[in-house]
Amino acid sequence: MAWTLTGNIKGPTGATGAAGATGPTGAAGLNAFNVTSGAFTVPAVGSTVTVTLNDASWVVVGQDVYVAGAGGVGQAGWLQCTAKTGNQITLLNPTPPPAIPNASNTTAGLMAQTSGLTTDYVGGDNACHDLPTAVTPTITAVRLRSFSAIGNGTFEVDARNAGSSLAVTPSAMGWGCDRWWNWCAGTLRYSTQQTQLGVVVPGTSFWITCKYLRFTLTTAQASLGGTDLMALGQNVEGAVLRGLYNDLHSIAVLCRSSVANLKFGITLQDPTTTRSLSKLASLGAANTWSLLTFANLPAFPPAGSFSVQPGTVGYTFYICLAAGSTYTAAANDTWQTVGGTITGANGQANFASSAVNSTFDLAFIQHCPGSNTDLIDKPFSQNLLECQRYFYTNYDSGIKPGTAGQSGNVGTFSAISTNLANWNGSDSFKQKMAKVPTMTVYNYSTGAINSVAASSSGTFAVSAAYASQDCFSGFTTSTSGVAGQQAWPMYTADTGW
Repeated sequence: MAWTLTGNIKGPTGATGAAGATGPTGAAGLNAFNVTSGAFTVPAVGSTVTVTLNDASWVVVGQDVYVAGAGGVGQAGWLQCTAKTGNQITLLNPTPPPAIPNASNTTAGLMAQTSGLTTDYVGGDNACHDLPTAVTPTITAVRLRSFSAIGNGTFEVDARNAGSSLAVTPSAMGWGCDRWWNWCAGTLRYSTQQTQLGVVVPGTSFWITCKYLRFTLTTAQASLGGTDLMALGQNVEGAVLRGLYNDLHSIAVLCRSSVANLKFGITLQDPTTTRSLSKLASLGAANTWSLLTFANLPAFPPAGSFSVQPGTVGYTFYICLAAGSTYTAAANDTWQTVGGTITGANGQANFASSAVNSTFDLAFIQHCPGSNTDLIDKPFSQNLLECQRYFYTNYDSGIKPGTAGQSGNVGTFSAISTNLANWNGSDSFKQKMAKVPTMTVYNYSTGAINSVAASSSGTFAVSAAYASQDCFSGFTTSTSGVAGQQAWPMYTADTGW
């Protein structure tokens, strides 16, 4: 079926006033533009088509444009502009919303998008239905709420490091803070550190976080080898991906850099590294906070290995500051079939070529369903609880694991009389962890790793520790205790996410 394109822009009602808000799409606010590349066929749902207009100056990437059908009743609707180069635009046929009463037989995918909820839906019965009354109740009945899939998006939780700086090298990549791990390859070196500062959303007085994560370049690398890399990543659990899957989704990043006009990469990838989606992000003036938004990203492809099951990795989210050719996307803005890890966007800069002590700061990241790029503020208590599903410690807040001194809730474990090298007890986690964690025990008195302090001035080397998803249940020591002896372990429980 051949189609033509018109320049109706979704948004506030045009010159005809109130009548345009509830009436059928027509002359109000409508300016026709010629498709100079000729008539085109609307692609399948989830696919795109590229067309050339005589004038695309009115088109904004992320905006919906109206397609006037040439084939008859019920064959008109909205496509989304996902890319623009001069007068050439790429249009996505998006996933349709739930069925609307009295709007049957509508061509799949062509509809007024839920991003604005401000236009009329053109139904299969050739009727126009006001979205606030027809679509919103249907959506809220099944869509429930908007949320961010990113854990610790404000970078305020740092039970792992307690705000201390981490030197990142290929042999010691480690965690920037809870949920966020560093990746380094090549001769470049950098450090990450949670830093205290109230960050205001640009253009508002809203204080979105009181912490940010700072990258500091400590060893520069002017040019990159194919496998060189500087990135930050987070594994998002499958149960969380479920809320994003099978629909459009959007990303927002609040960041700044001491390097002016820095371009960096944002990438999503499946667990077995067969599908990836990269976006090129661009900053402006140096040391200026910028809110970068990427709305209406194409739906996760069913052909990938993405998981929506609890206890599995659903997808990985990357922020990439430097990437060699091995890790760089062949193209941005569309899902790519790949044969390995991709972290960098096509066309991004090499931050590692900047002057030593150059910085890049991240204050807020979110990944939401649909077109929502409004920032969702989570209180610290919610961020902390979400992080504790993946990493938990009985050290007090602000105390780095391995610190000497009695700080935190220390449970009591006792040597078993039938085997005095085994110590049983129970110390419950704050919530059920995503999977059975790896336990690391510390001596509360000295801070020594794989060591536990016991009554009667006993110190024992810990050879193994045991847990379920709910609690720390015991450990084994290299030497035996005595009947009735008790021990008080400090510990971390880590799922590796």
